[in-house]
Amino acid sequence: MLIPTIAVATLTAVLLFLAQQKCGAAWPAAQSGLLSVAKLFPILAMALVAASCLEYVVPAEFISNWLGKESGVKGIFIGSLAGIIMPPGGAVVICGIIAGLLKAGAGLGPLVAFTTAYNLLALHRIPFELSILGWQFLVLRIVSVLIFAPLSGFAAHGLVLLAGRWMPGIHVMR
Repeated sequence: MLIPTIAVATLTAVLLFLAQQKCGAAWPAAQSGLLSVAKLFPILAMALVAASCLEYVVPAEFISNWLGKESGVKGIFIGSLAGIIMPPGGAVVICGIIAGLLKAGAGLGPLVAFTTAYNLLALHRIPFELSILGWQFLVLRIVSVLIFAPLSGFAAHGLVLLAGRWMPGIHVMR
């Protein structure tokens, strides 16, 4: 986490400097960001703890059977469907859930399919898209995602297998 922290800290420092140079607004910008942190911290903390419970609450055999490395096509399609029906929660919640599922033994293919489906087509966005963009656009988008999410899972699974040939011992960080 050191490199991402340094990268974000550097970006923040540059933007604060630019805000100060442009209109003397570094302090108000920092206050606004810190207020957002204070509002989101309780939700973020609870979401990460809840997601971390997955590896303890959901039986490992269940994860292995339905989303594990050996679940194959079934796991990728289940991951795609789970991503579509996942309730809204934001990136931190979804990343926490994925981390919990990884620790519980889920495979990378199903989890890439899950992430792709969640980010491209979550059920909670459909009413908005239908009312604003119309049913023709929505149907085309749903069909596209139903094709693309599993394909991304298969691609990830294939890349892990391919990388394993040249990098013996490739594994997911635990």
